[in-house]
Amino acid sequence: MSSLTQQLAFAGEPSYVSSPTATSVQFLVHTRLLPSGSLACTRVLLDPWAIHDVEFDESSRTKIRAEFERVLRELKVRMVPVSQDYVAARIHEAMAAHALAGKTLTPTAQRALGMIPKPAGTVVHPAKVLSPVADAAERVERSLALHTEPEVNPLLPSKEEIDAVGDYVAKRTSPGAEPEVTIGFVDPTIRALREGIDVACTRATLDRLATQLRDVALVFAATRRPEQALDAVAVADALDAAGEGATPPDQIPFVFGLFYKFALVQREYAKAQGPTK
Repeated sequence: MSSLTQQLAFAGEPSYVSSPTATSVQFLVHTRLLPSGSLACTRVLLDPWAIHDVEFDESSRTKIRAEFERVLRELKVRMVPVSQDYVAARIHEAMAAHALAGKTLTPTAQRALGMIPKPAGTVVHPAKVLSPVADAAERVERSLALHTEPEVNPLLPSKEEIDAVGDYVAKRTSPGAEPEVTIGFVDPTIRALREGIDVACTRATLDRLATQLRDVALVFAATRRPEQALDAVAVADALDAAGEGATPPDQIPFVFGLFYKFALVQREYAKAQGPTK
């Protein structure tokens, strides 16, 4: 077991969190031991942040491990053990986001989620034990490289965020846009993209990305990739600071890269389509 994994140890019956899949869906699995000795197992799929699907059954540790092995084979996703309280807090957070978006749940899903108690007080993310990272500034500076990791690559902005950035870039770079006075050469599209990222990235956006990156850090730690785990936590800490107004989000290379590939592709597609009638 790596030293990072040892630092992330927890007590009690484990629940589980996954890295995102290729479709940005993430799994949360809440388990609690029943008097019969079996486990009450609630599986929640996030897509990418609200609730996509809920399943509940009573199972055994052996069956749960077998299911996770199947998920790993079929969806190329890692499941790592974390505390019950952490997963419960994540599920309640997702329920609130789901309701805020005006979405509803089936009666069956409501019953399954209603059996998960909301933890009292604030639950600290397990990866927070790795914060602060000693060489955080250097790790944030090189954070574009995180996009090459399979577990990180599926992290996506929401459609609304992508559209907001794309619309901003299109408006600022259209033929009729007011020219900017700049010192030296600055690509107007890149400037507009950076401004658009700062407009589109709300506190909720940054909080969501920070939580997802810390979940991925747990996967990195569990799969003996300590450098990537520390990189992910350093960026998550930087996202927290950006949410407090300390740093513009576009100045975090990971965030810039996240929007760059979507906003510019969207803009080129719109140009290829020609003006709307």
